[in-house]
Amino acid sequence: GQYETSMVMALRPDWIDETARQQVDDVSADDIGLNIDLIGAVAQSYGVWQKGPGHTDDPKQATPELGNALLEITVAEAARFLREFSRHPGPSK
Repeated sequence: GQYETSMVMALRPDWIDETARQQVDDVSADDIGLNIDLIGAVAQSYGVWQKGPGHTDDPKQATPELGNALLEITVAEAARFLREFSRHPGPSK
C-alpha cells in the first residue's frame, strides 16, 4: 500500500518496480473484509489476506517524501515507546 511503498521508496528506491506499481488496482474503497473499529485497530475476517491483493490502499499514491516523513514518525514513536518501557520495573520475584 501507500504507507509501505512510500517507506521503501525513501529507503531503497531500487526495490520498487514502477511498472508493477502503476498497474496495481486501488482497492481502498472496496469491501474486502477489513473493518476499522473506533480506536483505529484493524480487524479482519478469517482468510481475507490470503484471498486479497496484498494491499488495502493505493501504492500509486506513494512518494519518497511521504516515506521520509513516515520514517521520522515511526522512529520517534518507537524511541518514545522504548524510553517509556525502560522506565517500568520488571516483574517482582
